[in-house]
Amino acid sequence: MTEAAQAVIRFAFEDLKLKRIVSTALSANERSLGVMRRVGMRVERDLIDRDWNVGIIENPLVAERAPELISAYSR
Repeated sequence: MTEAAQAVIRFAFEDLKLKRIVSTALSANERSLGVMRRVGMRVERDLIDRDWNVGIIENPLVAERAPELISAYSR
């Protein structure tokens, strides 16, 4: 499953140019949480419904260019 998640992340960032990906999993689903962590997602407990966790991964290409983009728009 980790390989499939990595392929989806690569496609989303490289081909679709998404800035971030968000995933959810039940807190009791340790396998899904493990996949989220192995692919580099930051996993946090949902603040509204404690039975769920949210995983977030940012596109590193967008993060690297953030200062460049900010300076371009502030001119």
